[in-house]
Amino acid sequence: MACCAGCNYCCHGIVTAQAQEVFFAVDTLRQRLSAAALAGVIDRARARHLQLQSLKTAADQAAFRTACPLLSEGRCGVYEGRPLVCRTHHSMSVDPCRHWYENPQDAGYDDHQHEAVFETGNGVREGANAAFEAAGFDRSIYDFGSALYEALTDPRCARRWKDGKKAFSPACLAGSAATRS
Repeated sequence: MACCAGCNYCCHGIVTAQAQEVFFAVDTLRQRLSAAALAGVIDRARARHLQLQSLKTAADQAAFRTACPLLSEGRCGVYEGRPLVCRTHHSMSVDPCRHWYENPQDAGYDDHQHEAVFETGNGVREGANAAFEAAGFDRSIYDFGSALYEALTDPRCARRWKDGKKAFSPACLAGSAATRS
């Protein structure tokens, strides 16, 4: 596997997550970071949230390259609290990842993931998601950075989620830019 500490090409696109993953990351952040460091994450998440709101098409979203608000000095600032998609992403070669990052308009990206590892990760992710859905929780797929911003700044998000409602605003839904004209 080519992924290693400091390699962060994949941390510059749209990362998807479900509400429980966002809240886990928020809890981890609040435990680990000082108030000043947490304010920095909120500022970066807000900026990313606003950038995503300006995207009008699915192609715009596919070409989006901005660092995850948790990326700090080339590393994940909440590694132990990262979303499942980050936990299960891997590449067998850094070259396609670099190409994806440097050529955002190229739709022919091939990430060279090992199929068995990728499918196992997807199985874990789908099993967890199905369990949360069966328990009555929001199963929407959100843009991690946008949902992170809302979760860090609006305590009602967690309450809505616990009540079985949509945790975050429609603007945080992954793919929501493709539905705006």
